[in-house]
Amino acid sequence: MRLTLLLPALLLALACKSDPGDEASESTGAANCTVAVVGDLDPNYPPCDCDYKCADGAVCSFTAMSSICEPECTDDIDCPALGGLTATCNGGHCFVSCNVQKPCPSGYVCLENIECQAER
Repeated sequence: MRLTLLLPALLLALACKSDPGDEASESTGAANCTVAVVGDLDPNYPPCDCDYKCADGAVCSFTAMSSICEPECTDDIDCPALGGLTATCNGGHCFVSCNVQKPCPSGYVCLENIECQAER
């Protein structure tokens, strides 16, 4: 049981470890990071910043190629739509679901046919 809890944490720690090539320079990974935005993004659902953080209490959901800041909510009514897609309040943060029939708007990708995230 403990192994199943520790394994994701270990994988996350390894994924966040800096590249050995970065150690030769004096710059940090955050200094080299750019949030390249593709398309017109909705200001309610921006990509996470380089430190995987969001403003105004939003939570960052991310992969290597995409991310999204999910706004805080207490009910579905608190969640703004994203390009015509209705968002739902899930665990205190807005969640924009997608699939083949409900594609994400330009600049966003449908992550595993589950959630829209901003391309990076």
